Amino acid sequence: MSLARWHDLTPQQQAHFGNGCGPAWLPDVLTTFIFSWFFTASCRRHDFAYTRGGHEAARKMADMGFLKAMLADVAMAAVVYRPFLWLLAWVFYALVHVFGKHRFNYGEPLRLANILFHDSHRGVAENNT
Repeated sequence: MSLARWHDLTPQQQAHFGNGCGPAWLPDVLTTFIFSWFFTASCRRHDFAYTRGGHEAARKMADMGFLKAMLADVAMAAVVYRPFLWLLAWVFYALVHVFGKHRFNYGEPLRLANILFHDSHRGVAENNT
Protein backbone atom coordinates (compact mmCIF):
# COMPACT_ATOMS: atom_id res chain seq x y z
CA MET A 1 0.00 0.00 0.00
CA SER A 2 1.45 3.35 -0.97
CA LEU A 3 1.03 6.25 1.40
CA ALA A 4 -1.72 8.70 0.39
CA ARG A 5 -0.28 12.08 -0.54
CA TRP A 6 -1.73 15.59 -0.60
CA HIS A 7 -1.14 15.70 -4.36
CA ASP A 8 -3.46 12.70 -4.79
CA LEU A 9 -6.37 15.07 -4.11
CA THR A 10 -7.96 17.15 -6.83
CA PRO A 11 -7.54 20.93 -6.53
CA GLN A 12 -11.20 21.15 -5.42
CA GLN A 13 -10.66 18.51 -2.72
CA GLN A 14 -7.55 20.36 -1.55
CA ALA A 15 -9.43 23.66 -1.36
CA HIS A 16 -12.09 22.19 0.93
CA PHE A 17 -10.16 19.63 2.96
CA GLY A 18 -10.28 19.87 6.75
CA ASN A 19 -11.53 22.85 8.67
CA GLY A 20 -8.76 25.21 7.63
CA CYS A 21 -6.90 26.76 10.54
CA GLY A 22 -7.59 26.38 14.21
CA PRO A 23 -9.69 24.04 16.33
CA ALA A 24 -13.20 23.15 15.18
CA TRP A 25 -14.74 24.56 18.39
CA LEU A 26 -13.35 28.05 17.74
CA PRO A 27 -15.76 30.26 15.74
CA ASP A 28 -14.76 30.66 12.08
CA VAL A 29 -14.57 34.43 12.39
CA LEU A 30 -11.81 34.09 15.01
CA THR A 31 -9.79 31.47 13.15
CA THR A 32 -10.03 33.53 9.97
CA PHE A 33 -8.99 36.69 11.80
CA ILE A 34 -6.06 35.02 13.58
CA PHE A 35 -4.67 32.49 11.07
CA SER A 36 -6.73 31.56 8.02
CA TRP A 37 -6.37 34.84 6.19
CA PHE A 38 -2.81 33.89 5.33
CA PHE A 39 -2.11 30.23 6.13
CA THR A 40 -5.23 28.40 4.89
CA ALA A 41 -3.47 26.18 2.32
CA SER A 42 -0.81 25.19 4.87
CA CYS A 43 -3.53 24.38 7.41
CA ARG A 44 -5.51 22.21 5.00
CA ARG A 45 -2.39 20.27 4.08
CA HIS A 46 -1.64 19.76 7.78
CA ASP A 47 -5.24 18.60 8.37
CA PHE A 48 -4.69 16.01 5.62
CA ALA A 49 -1.53 14.70 7.28
CA TYR A 50 -3.26 14.47 10.66
CA THR A 51 -6.24 12.65 9.15
CA ARG A 52 -3.98 10.24 7.24
CA GLY A 53 -2.25 9.51 10.52
CA GLY A 54 0.52 7.11 11.36
CA HIS A 55 2.91 6.98 14.26
CA GLU A 56 4.54 9.74 16.33
CA ALA A 57 7.27 10.26 13.73
CA ALA A 58 4.57 10.98 11.12
CA ARG A 59 2.96 13.54 13.42
CA LYS A 60 6.29 15.29 13.94
CA MET A 61 6.90 15.30 10.18
CA ALA A 62 3.41 16.75 9.62
CA ASP A 63 4.07 19.51 12.13
CA MET A 64 7.48 20.31 10.66
CA GLY A 65 6.01 20.32 7.15
CA PHE A 66 3.34 22.70 8.42
CA LEU A 67 5.98 25.08 9.76
CA LYS A 68 8.03 24.90 6.54
CA ALA A 69 4.94 25.60 4.42
CA MET A 70 3.99 28.60 6.55
CA LEU A 71 7.54 29.97 6.44
CA ALA A 72 7.55 29.57 2.65
CA ASP A 73 4.33 31.62 2.56
CA VAL A 74 5.98 34.25 4.75
CA ALA A 75 8.95 34.46 2.38
CA MET A 76 6.58 35.41 -0.46
CA ALA A 77 4.82 38.14 1.52
CA ALA A 78 5.67 41.82 1.28
CA VAL A 79 8.82 42.57 3.27
CA VAL A 80 6.96 44.89 5.64
CA TYR A 81 4.68 42.04 6.81
CA ARG A 82 7.32 39.32 7.13
CA PRO A 83 8.38 39.87 10.78
CA PHE A 84 4.77 39.69 11.99
CA LEU A 85 3.94 36.69 9.79
CA TRP A 86 7.15 34.90 10.79
CA LEU A 87 6.20 35.28 14.46
CA LEU A 88 2.64 34.18 13.75
CA ALA A 89 3.88 31.07 11.92
CA TRP A 90 6.10 30.05 14.85
CA VAL A 91 3.34 30.69 17.40
CA PHE A 92 0.86 28.68 15.36
CA TYR A 93 3.37 25.85 14.93
CA ALA A 94 3.98 25.75 18.71
CA LEU A 95 0.24 25.69 19.45
CA VAL A 96 -0.40 22.89 16.98
CA HIS A 97 2.58 20.88 18.14
CA VAL A 98 1.62 21.10 21.81
CA PHE A 99 -2.17 21.02 21.68
CA GLY A 100 -2.87 19.19 18.41
CA LYS A 101 -1.52 15.84 19.55
CA HIS A 102 -4.96 14.53 20.52
CA ARG A 103 -6.30 15.23 17.00
CA PHE A 104 -3.70 13.08 15.22
CA ASN A 105 -4.94 9.72 13.87
CA TYR A 106 -2.50 7.32 15.54
CA GLY A 107 -2.16 3.87 14.00
CA GLU A 108 -1.71 2.62 10.47
CA PRO A 109 -2.02 5.45 7.92
CA LEU A 110 -5.42 5.63 6.23
CA ARG A 111 -5.87 5.00 2.52
CA LEU A 112 -7.02 7.92 0.39
CA ALA A 113 -10.65 6.72 0.20
CA ASN A 114 -10.81 6.47 4.00
CA ILE A 115 -9.23 9.92 4.38
CA LEU A 116 -11.85 11.45 2.09
CA PHE A 117 -14.65 9.59 3.88
CA HIS A 118 -13.41 10.84 7.25
CA ASP A 119 -13.18 14.41 5.94
CA SER A 120 -16.68 14.29 4.44
CA HIS A 121 -18.03 13.37 7.89
CA ARG A 122 -15.84 15.84 9.79
CA GLY A 123 -18.60 18.25 10.74
CA VAL A 124 -20.94 15.52 11.95
CA ALA A 125 -18.38 13.96 14.32
CA GLU A 126 -17.09 17.29 15.66
CA ASN A 127 -20.58 18.64 16.33
CA ASN A 128 -21.45 15.55 18.34
CA THR A 129 -18.49 15.91 20.73
